[in-house]
Amino acid sequence: MAKAKKTKAAVPYIQRLAEDEYVQRQLREAVGRLRGVYGRVSRKRGRAVEDKKLYGELREAATSLRRGALALRRRPPEPKRRGRKFLLGGLAAGGVAVIARKRARRKAESPPSAPPETPVSADGGEQPTPAAPAHGGD
Repeated sequence: MAKAKKTKAAVPYIQRLAEDEYVQRQLREAVGRLRGVYGRVSRKRGRAVEDKKLYGELREAATSLRRGALALRRRPPEPKRRGRKFLLGGLAAGGVAVIARKRARRKAESPPSAPPETPVSADGGEQPTPAAPAHGGD
């Protein structure tokens, strides 16, 4: 029973390994680098310990293996819901446009404000409005 659970747990990883080109590329690169390291070690034998190129290739192989393993473990990202955001933005912009149009229509339909009334005297005649004092050069 435990073997069946382990097999079922491994299926998504195997499937991703078979389908994901990035994982395949990283593993291929790691194998190629390890072949280079093996060839270099077999040629240099005892002096391979001091070989800086060997360590560089080994480091790059390990990096590729790590990247491939991480990509294999990660779940593919869920698709972004751009349509929803776009729809909400459009609705908000439409609402603002409707409100602005209503305000402009109300402003255009409202009667112009009446001119200020002139004071009326007790006998029914209009009183002259006092003139502003002139600030001239006296």
